[in-house]
Amino acid sequence: SEGEDSGIAPMTPAVREMGEEEEDEMVFHKQAIGAASEPSKMFLNVETLHDTMARLGHDHIDVLKVDIEGDEWTVFDQILAMPGPLPFDQLLIELHFQDVPKVFRLLEGLERKGMRIFSRETNYNPTVVGPRLPMAIEYSLVKHRDHDRIEATAAAADAKADPLPPPKQ
Repeated sequence: SEGEDSGIAPMTPAVREMGEEEEDEMVFHKQAIGAASEPSKMFLNVETLHDTMARLGHDHIDVLKVDIEGDEWTVFDQILAMPGPLPFDQLLIELHFQDVPKVFRLLEGLERKGMRIFSRETNYNPTVVGPRLPMAIEYSLVKHRDHDRIEATAAAADAKADPLPPPKQ
């Protein structure tokens, strides 16, 4: 939460009559997080997480809560493809079920970036599909406290390492 505009910055396109509003230390932003920063017919403003952080002057987020009604798949494909560490320490995300391999790919990608699941809750509201299959599951993840340091140390060691000698014949 570095930057001059630090504090709590909720963002939601869901409240139709809401504009930019301030309340104590919170500034509400009427916008959606997307896989690309682009005009939207559906929402007032759509930006990537990276572009939103840059616009607000943030280089770090303590807790990121994501409930973007199915768009989490494309948004997190984009976030996980970015080099370097994730810009948040804790992630609370509602995953709208698509298929098991996709869920595993996302969770494995988050784990490679240092995130660990500490809670999971099936969201049976508002709907279930098929024979009581949940539409969404809420996951809570936290970044392993030493992950960024371990990754930086390993990258530095790899850069200095001598290439492996050719195998003996």
